[in-house]
Amino acid sequence: MGNRQELIRKIIALKQSASGLKAAVFDEVIEELKQKKYGLVFDDEGKSERIIDECDSRMPILIPDRTRTIKNDGENNILIEGDNYLSLKTLCRFNEESIDVIYIDPPYNAKNYAFMYKDSFVNYDGSRHNRWLSFMDKRLRLAYSLLKQDGVMFISIDESEMANLKLLCNEIFGEDNFMVNMVVMTSLNGKQSSSGFAQQHAYCLAYRKSDKFVLNQIPLSEEELSSKYDYGRDEKGRYYVERLWKRGVGGLKSDAPTMHFPIWYNEKTDEILIDDEIEEKDKRQYVKVIPYQSKNVLGRWIWSKEKMIKEKDRLVMIRSANRWRLYKKVYAHGEKGRKPQSLINSDLGRTELGSLELKDIMGEKSFEYPKYSLFIKYLLSLHANRNAIVLDFFAGSGTTGQAVLDLNDEDKGRRRFILCTNNENSICEEVTYPRIKTIITGKRSDGSKYSDGRKGSLYYFKTGFEDETDDPLYVKGNIFEFIDELK
Repeated sequence: MGNRQELIRKIIALKQSASGLKAAVFDEVIEELKQKKYGLVFDDEGKSERIIDECDSRMPILIPDRTRTIKNDGENNILIEGDNYLSLKTLCRFNEESIDVIYIDPPYNAKNYAFMYKDSFVNYDGSRHNRWLSFMDKRLRLAYSLLKQDGVMFISIDESEMANLKLLCNEIFGEDNFMVNMVVMTSLNGKQSSSGFAQQHAYCLAYRKSDKFVLNQIPLSEEELSSKYDYGRDEKGRYYVERLWKRGVGGLKSDAPTMHFPIWYNEKTDEILIDDEIEEKDKRQYVKVIPYQSKNVLGRWIWSKEKMIKEKDRLVMIRSANRWRLYKKVYAHGEKGRKPQSLINSDLGRTELGSLELKDIMGEKSFEYPKYSLFIKYLLSLHANRNAIVLDFFAGSGTTGQAVLDLNDEDKGRRRFILCTNNENSICEEVTYPRIKTIITGKRSDGSKYSDGRKGSLYYFKTGFEDETDDPLYVKGNIFEFIDELK
């Protein structure tokens, strides 16, 4: 704030020698500076990235590398080697609003450097947040245009830029489209190398493109189903019971008079009658049950007379506190699952699990801190479309590709992925591509068996510019339609 006030004083001093239109301009600048700001104000006017300047003056393209094509039935998938800004820029030309799910694990802009990929975007100085935000801003805006209206984006991040990233995403996606900031348990005991607290977690932000996105529910396990539906079982299956009298606001008889009526219950025969169904019966054999909102305060039922009569086989009378109360059966076969939770436990989030998984695939340690495929698979399952197109433009070791292939194998989906990664330290050629090849073929690079393989095909592309290639066969339309023409 002090710097802003000092700047205002300097401009006022300059204004003294100005007149007319120039003085009016100075007044506008002063008024703008006096306004309180909320949100991100970062330097986007400094030296831009070279690749962005090149994309502004030249035509970016994607060129297929036919020597790396892998075919094993299944869906067509894509791996793009090159700068991810160039990849996104090219995809945006022909594939706007075509992506269902985006997951990225960008550089965290921390002090440390990870093997084979720099985790710090710039040197650890006062400019690092500005430059990282500018770097991310350019790519997130392109990614936003690629998302379908019912699409969703997940971004892994840690403390270094989490607050700034959330503000940036609020600006791009709109604050109303923020869904959750998941806390991901990455270490059981925490990083003992951390200064101060032993860090046990990272984050994963989730933003939807619009309110057209539908969040999938999480299916309950057999153990969870048994625990939840534990009251009884009949010819329709297992069930638990829920009360049929309304509590809280709107629960008084006066709030809905037609929803207040007597229920008659025969304790010996377990027969339940609704209101005037008792007329041809001997009332002395029945207990009259009416809804109470609270003690001695008349209430109302949740179901109408008509619904109770229609679904009488779901009614259950239970004695509690010396009084009979009416409940309904809720069956396990109607279970829709539970809402996803904001805490991702260590079974999915632990960093070492991703490292062990990749080492098993590659036969050796080849990449630091890869994400665990079960975590990505969990995120992908939150989108209801089993034919989704999934994009990861910080693909790293290729975990997202494996997650798509594994999830398709598990639920018979037809998802497809687009992975974008640079080839720094030969990561694309020596880690990402071999990993996906091993997952599809089931054979490691040394010929040893990893698995029975996964159905799916992979097409490899390299980024470039139209004016530097002699290859006339490059992407000039929807990338998946282009693949179909390659066959």
